Amino acid sequence: MSNNLIIAYVCLVLLALASAADGGIVTTVNQESDLIRNYKITQPLFTKAMNLFANGDFQGTIEQLRNVLALMPGHAEASLYLGICSYQEGEYEEALGALEEAISSYHRWHKQNYEIRVAQFDESQDELRDLEQAKMEWDQLYQAGGCTGDMGRSVKEIDTRIRVLREIKPPTKEEAVIPANYYFHRANCLMRLGRYEEAYSEYMKAIEADQGYADAYTNLAGTLVHRRGVPGFLAGSASHQRDWRDGGFRVRESSCSRTLRQ
Repeated sequence: MSNNLIIAYVCLVLLALASAADGGIVTTVNQESDLIRNYKITQPLFTKAMNLFANGDFQGTIEQLRNVLALMPGHAEASLYLGICSYQEGEYEEALGALEEAISSYHRWHKQNYEIRVAQFDESQDELRDLEQAKMEWDQLYQAGGCTGDMGRSVKEIDTRIRVLREIKPPTKEEAVIPANYYFHRANCLMRLGRYEEAYSEYMKAIEADQGYADAYTNLAGTLVHRRGVPGFLAGSASHQRDWRDGGFRVRESSCSRTLRQ
């Protein structure tokens, strides 16, 4: 192959890569999954549900969340708040089912997103290797005096893209850890249903996920009372019962407020 053909070939490669750097390389990895697309579609409904929840309208929230879940059964947060609202309405079995689904959905959602992020990172590294190889070939041509001013501008764009790609960090698995409040609210349902051993296990999971979760420690103590055969924790004094229930609700209000601010 003549030097002119080599120059033409490398120029085409560089220009194509520069164009890709501007517009982004479209692949199946970069395209939104159905899960992510459905999540965006249902977000207005979920926001409306959270507004109702913030105002204490649990029945209205439940209706809106069921609309969300009809469109996207795997919406973890919708299942979480459906469980919370059902709990507040005294429907503990229904609440427990919703919270179990929330945990399962959260696992599926973040597992898929993690796999997508890993694939995107691998793709970015492939692009980085291609760009670095093309840049090296261009440097060789430049040393031989075979580049033009226009190509110099394209190479500057490539240099910028290379710097961006080098800053991309691989995703970490820790991002898929279930939040503490998922376990906490499930444990509350189990307590109400008298399943104290299971509740103890769920409170421990909540504490493991968030060691500063004060309400989880408080309610964990209740499971210990029951496990030791001391009756009357939930049926005891009105103030004790109120503290147990309201402690979790304050956390839910705080969690909802954070969600709405985001």
